[in-house]
Amino acid sequence: ARVAPLIDARPHPGALVARLWRGRVPILTYGRVIHWPGAKADFSAPWSPKDLEVLQHELQHVLDFANEALSPASYLLNARNWTYHYRLKDGCRWCDFGAEQRAMIAQHVWRCEQGLPTPYEEAAYREVLPWG
Repeated sequence: ARVAPLIDARPHPGALVARLWRGRVPILTYGRVIHWPGAKADFSAPWSPKDLEVLQHELQHVLDFANEALSPASYLLNARNWTYHYRLKDGCRWCDFGAEQRAMIAQHVWRCEQGLPTPYEEAAYREVLPWG
């Protein structure tokens, strides 16, 4: 997608607003920038598996912005984008899922590749992914 993701350890202003109902400042991706409060200064250092799976989630948002599958307006105006829970069924397609669901699927694919537990088998994810 010819995008160079950037991680900013400062919260996005929208994340500060989201703190009101989430109880904490969430990671928020806007365009190619992942606003990750408290992000590590050295990303070449060893990461925990939890950090890496969250990174995969956020990188999917970067990809969605780059491919114009997501914009701030489309995220806010389509409640389907806010749901993290998903179900993989026969015949479902990538475009059937909202932004957070696509990001969760990308996160779970990474978990599969690491041999970590996921809600579905890797083959089920491969059926719906738009990439190889």
